[in-house]
Amino acid sequence: MQIYKTGVKRGKHMEGQKMIIAKRMVWVLVLWIMTGGIFLIGKKGTEGVDSVQKEKMDVSYVRAYYDFLNEYAKDNLPDAKKIPKFDLIYIDNDDIPELLILEDDCHAAGVKVYSYYDGEVVEIGDFGSFGKMQYVEKEGLIFSHFMGQGDASSDFLKMEDGKAELLFYLHSYPDCNDRLTDLYEIDNVSVSEEAFNEKWKELYEDRDFIFIGYEDGIPIKETNLKETLLLKVSE
Repeated sequence: MQIYKTGVKRGKHMEGQKMIIAKRMVWVLVLWIMTGGIFLIGKKGTEGVDSVQKEKMDVSYVRAYYDFLNEYAKDNLPDAKKIPKFDLIYIDNDDIPELLILEDDCHAAGVKVYSYYDGEVVEIGDFGSFGKMQYVEKEGLIFSHFMGQGDASSDFLKMEDGKAELLFYLHSYPDCNDRLTDLYEIDNVSVSEEAFNEKWKELYEDRDFIFIGYEDGIPIKETNLKETLLLKVSE
């Protein structure tokens, strides 16, 4: 009986030692993770992120847009009345987005459109008002509208090959008090209100125009500009 009891005590003692060793191993593992291990894992993860960012920055249009925005920030941020913003949208039918610069949302402010064409960033034009413009995605169509005291001007443009060409110009002044009749024009030629509205429906109402404006943009800052651009490219 005594031998049996001693054997039980020894067995419990051995089990206790094993548990202590196991706990020590767990603590060693925890300490490794909290110090060197987590550092190595974090470093490896960071290297992975850096590698992805470098790969994206090696894309020609991304590098060109980054250099453009970086230069723009240095030249314009110090004197800017409002924080300028940028955005990327697809206007024409290629796989390279257009770069927008949105500087203000006042009445006179349009949207500056740039494109990466033939290996460089080219200016397409300044469109719209109140810091807004409209476009049809992947179809190259741009709608630029400006109205002042009832006098409305609408440009319908087609963007391709690094430039935008005017398709139609619509002008209306139905609230003009110093004229005997209301004014409706298509490409500077007077037309009836019915003909004007028919053309307007064809050019605008029958198209899927998308609004883009100052409030949609991403603030341009000299710090973290690369990360901000890459995040937008990844969307």
